[in-house]
Amino acid sequence: YYVIIHYRDQAELQRIAGRFQHPRIDRQAKTIKVAVDGENLADLRRTGVRIDIDRAATSRLRTAAQALRNGRFGARALSDFACYRTVENTHSAMTALQTSKPTLAKVLNLGPTWKKWSAGGTNGYEMQVLRITNSATDAIRSNKPAMVLLSSIHAREYAPAELNMRFGEWLVNGHGTDAEATWLLDNYVFYLIPQGNPDGRKIAENGTLQRKNINNTNGSCSAATTGVDLNRNFPFGWGSLDDGPTSSNACVETYRGPSAASEQETQNIMRLIAGTRGASGNYTGGIFADK
Repeated sequence: YYVIIHYRDQAELQRIAGRFQHPRIDRQAKTIKVAVDGENLADLRRTGVRIDIDRAATSRLRTAAQALRNGRFGARALSDFACYRTVENTHSAMTALQTSKPTLAKVLNLGPTWKKWSAGGTNGYEMQVLRITNSATDAIRSNKPAMVLLSSIHAREYAPAELNMRFGEWLVNGHGTDAEATWLLDNYVFYLIPQGNPDGRKIAENGTLQRKNINNTNGSCSAATTGVDLNRNFPFGWGSLDDGPTSSNACVETYRGPSAASEQETQNIMRLIAGTRGASGNYTGGIFADK
């Protein structure tokens, strides 16, 4: 459904808008326009706010969704979007860079996704990072500054993973011919994680507006609202804000998880970037020092 929600004050605006990723807010009219599923709609109605269903916009939304399911937009790598790679396409492209330019690119495993971890390694994905630098200059630049690019941690955000991957391909394939790419790889090291949420991304590739990972142990929710919002599961500031930027409701899109860094995907990313948490509470062994 595409709905128009009428809010009464700033506090109600924050409570409602914080549930959604891309609400359209009209402060003069005191309305919020947003696409919701049946469960979201029922939750909103229980709050007592006035909700109008925009019938025309809802019809357009459903027509477009059906067209995508019917494959009317031609052959594709990712469902309905031929220019975006699937999880498998992305990982294959990372391996191809390593194979073609082993002195510049290396694929590292970060650890299993929730699905693979919960299934004992028989299903799901191994999260991967592409490390890119010119190893021939390591001797003279032993402490190269590092950059980490993490993308598509929200599964339905297709474009970031592709952009991240194309940046990596530009760096590797441009080394030796493009002056900027050459200078960057000679002097810096890049860690690219194109698929920050592979399990959720695989669901999204089938046309479901999956945002979170697919950990279904924290509550019985509808298909697209199952899981934990990985972007809100990191330990810094975890749980400090509710009913807005993050939520304790397992079926809300901004659900932060039962505890800080509870999710396998979050832990994998933390180990790479920050390292391991010691008894003092500080992290060591990651790409960046704990600040």
